[in-house]
Amino acid sequence: MKSPESPKNEIQRLAALKRYKILDTLAEESFDDITCLASLICGTPIALITLLDETRQWFKSSVGLDATETPREISFCGHAILGDDLFEIHDALNDERFFDNPLVTGAPDIRFYAGIPLITSDGYGLGSLCVIDQTPRTLTQEQRNALKKLGKQVVNKIELRLVMQELAEKTAFYDTLLRSADKSIISTTVDGVITSFNLGAEEMLGYQAEELVGKHTPAIFHDHHEIAKRAEMLSLEFGRSVAPSFEVFTVQANEGSPDSRKWTYIRKNGSRLPVNLSITAMRNKAGEVIGYLGIARDISENIKAEESLANLTFILESAGEMAKIGGWELDLMTSEIKWSRQVFKIHELDTTTPPPVDEAIAFYAPEARPVIEAAVNNAIIKGEPWDLELPFITAKGNHIWVRAQGSAVMKYGKATKLMGAFQDITERKLTDEKMQLLAFYDPLTNLPNRRLLLDRLEKALLSSRRKDQFGALIFIDLDHFKSLNDTLGHDKGDELLCEVASRLKKCVRDFDTVARFGGDEFVLMLEDVSPNAIQAKEIASVIGEKILNTLNHTFDFDGYQHVSSSSIGIALFSDQTKNIDELFKQADSAMYQSKAAGRNRLTFFS
Repeated sequence: MKSPESPKNEIQRLAALKRYKILDTLAEESFDDITCLASLICGTPIALITLLDETRQWFKSSVGLDATETPREISFCGHAILGDDLFEIHDALNDERFFDNPLVTGAPDIRFYAGIPLITSDGYGLGSLCVIDQTPRTLTQEQRNALKKLGKQVVNKIELRLVMQELAEKTAFYDTLLRSADKSIISTTVDGVITSFNLGAEEMLGYQAEELVGKHTPAIFHDHHEIAKRAEMLSLEFGRSVAPSFEVFTVQANEGSPDSRKWTYIRKNGSRLPVNLSITAMRNKAGEVIGYLGIARDISENIKAEESLANLTFILESAGEMAKIGGWELDLMTSEIKWSRQVFKIHELDTTTPPPVDEAIAFYAPEARPVIEAAVNNAIIKGEPWDLELPFITAKGNHIWVRAQGSAVMKYGKATKLMGAFQDITERKLTDEKMQLLAFYDPLTNLPNRRLLLDRLEKALLSSRRKDQFGALIFIDLDHFKSLNDTLGHDKGDELLCEVASRLKKCVRDFDTVARFGGDEFVLMLEDVSPNAIQAKEIASVIGEKILNTLNHTFDFDGYQHVSSSSIGIALFSDQTKNIDELFKQADSAMYQSKAAGRNRLTFFS
C-alpha cells in the first residue's frame, strides 16, 4: 500500500481548513443533498464529502457508509487533493497503490473510486467530494462533469458557511443597533435559499427565523406583481429575458453595485409594508458570488410624508442657492457632465451646457489649476476624495473663492464617475480674513496688536539666537494723552493715535514691527539690528531719537494745535535673552525711567 504524500503547502492548507471551522460539526442538510445527488448521478452506493486534517479523513456528509472517519494514511482522498482535477480509480485491486489497502481488502471493499478535490478560492485542497462502488467501473464524461460541478458547489457552501458564521457572530450586536432603526438583515445562498434571518427581520415580517431559514426564498414575503413588473423592466434594460424569480433581486448586484429600491413586504399576517431594500452580492476571495445580503428599512413614514418631502426639497434647493452651493457629476465612461443650476450661476455662465473638463478647470486661478488637477487624478486612480478651497475666476472675470468637493464612484475597483459639490465661499473667506484682522490687529490703527507682537517677538528671539544678531524692543508712552481726551474728547484722541501710528511706521524699516500695545502705548520691535552690542545700541538710539522728534511735531486738530511728546524705553535682546517676559519687563522699566526723569526722552535698560 502506498500512503498519500503531503501537499507542498500542507502547513498553509491545514491552517485554511482550521479557519473554515467545519471539522467535527453536525450534519447539514445542504451538504447531505449534494452527496445524495452525487450518488444518484454516478449510480454508486457510496458518496462522501471528506476533509483531511493532520491524521485523518473526516466525513462531513456520507451516503451509504456508517463510518465518520478513517486514518489519513489509508485514505484515497489524500491522493485526490494532490491534484486539481478528478482522481479516478477504476479497479483498486489492479492498482499498485491500493490493492492491499485495508479499505480495499476489508469494509467498505472499495473497488471503484472517483474524487474531485475541494479547492478553495485561495488554492487550498481541503478534501474531496467522492463516489465509491464495490465493483470496478468507469464514469461517463457527463458524470465526471456533473461531479466536478457538484464539487464547486461544496466549496461554495463551505465558504458561504464561514461567511454566515462570521455574520452570525456579529448579529447580536447589529440586531441591537438595527432594531430601533426598523432594519432587517436577510442573507441567502446563490440560489435564493434563506440562510440567516435577524431579529429585525423577525419583528418587521412576523416570521421566526426557524420558519424560513433553509426552507424558503425571500419570494415568500414579496408582492409577486412587483416581482413580475421588475422582471419586465430588467428585461428591457439588459436586452434579455429576466424571469420573474429570485433573479430580479440579484441581477444588478451581480453587476457589482448594490441594488437599492422600494419593495413591498407582505407580513405573515397579510399586512403590507413598504421598505427600501438594498441587495449586495457576497463574494469569496476569488470574486465569485457565494450568496446575497439584503438590508431592508421600513419607509412607511417616508411615504406618508412624500408631500412634505417635496416641499422640503424645494426649501433645500432654495437654501442651496442662498448658500451658493451646487452639485455636479462627470461620467468617466462617456465624458458626460451634469451641473446643477447653481454651478452655472457660480461660474457666471448664461449657457445650460457644461463646458468640457479642461475648460472647467481653466476657470480656476492659474496657481490653483495644478491643485485641482492633482485632486481629480488622485480620485480617478486611487479613489481618494477631495475637499479644497481655491481661488476662482468667473466667466465675467470676477475673482472669487470656491469650495470644491468631489469623490469617485467605483465599480469593480475602477472609477466610473466623479461627483461632488461646488460652493461660492467668497463671503466666508472675507469674513477667516476679517476675523484674522480682529484677532491680530488693532481695529483703530490697523497695527499689530499685543497677540501678534508676542508671536513675532518669540520668532525674533529664536532668529536672534540662530543668527547671533542683536535686536531691540522699544516701548513708547504718549505724554499727556489724557489731557487731550479730556479737552477735545475721545474722537480727537483716536485721531491722535492714528496719526502717531502713521508717523511711527515711517521711523522704521518695512520688516520691523510697529504695534499698539493698548491705550496710548506703542511698541516697536527691531530685528537683526547688528551682531555687535555697542553698534546695536547706537542704531536703536538713532531710531529712538527719530521717534522723539517725529512725535514732538505739532498735531493739528481743526485749528487746535496739540504737542504730544513721548517717553521711550529700549531693551536690547540677543541670544542671551532668556524669555519674552524678561524682555518686556526691561523695556517697560526703561520707559518708566524716562517718565520719572521728566518725559520726552529715551532710556536704555541697563
